[in-house]
Amino acid sequence: SEIVTKLNELKASNSKVALVTSSIMSPSTNALIFEFISKYPNIVHVTHDAVSMSGLLTATEQSFGVRTLPQYRFDNADVILSIGADFAATWLNPVGFSKQYIKRRKVSKENTNMSTHIQVESVPCPTSATADHKFLVSASDEARFAAELYNTLTTGAASKVEGVAKVAEALTKAKNEGKSILVVNGINDTNVQKLTFALNSF
Repeated sequence: SEIVTKLNELKASNSKVALVTSSIMSPSTNALIFEFISKYPNIVHVTHDAVSMSGLLTATEQSFGVRTLPQYRFDNADVILSIGADFAATWLNPVGFSKQYIKRRKVSKENTNMSTHIQVESVPCPTSATADHKFLVSASDEARFAAELYNTLTTGAASKVEGVAKVAEALTKAKNEGKSILVVNGINDTNVQKLTFALNSF
């Protein structure tokens, strides 16, 4: 009640107020913020992320014409490749991604086909604890791994980067079997994220 009283006072005096949040992927949460700002037009919504997502935002805008964060569906993926993305703990939408991920990692009568998880990273993270295959690379080689993997998949060129050949083989096999592939990348670089989009549709 104290906050509402204060907001009404600030609205009456036309004082500017900043609502600061992290980047929000949820349509329902964004709708609530829009409703809130409609009621208090003196409020400006500002997004700030402790870990910047500008590279991914710009890559999405340049690739698809909309400056937004992608909505990934880990529950629909047969093979998941994560390059430096701690998607189940800290990256983008860990709560939502964890729920989706777990659906395909628990074998049941309804789910007899468990997803395969490949993690490429420079530092072990919580997400990689449940990965089926892990490849440790230097931080500077995470972007190179994505580039070399794309080259191998599209041209058949051999790579000297450890793990690329095995990952390329696994993705090619999955594609040939008609399985769905999801590639995510935690590097805050527009070109690397655009390359990751390309890997998703090789």
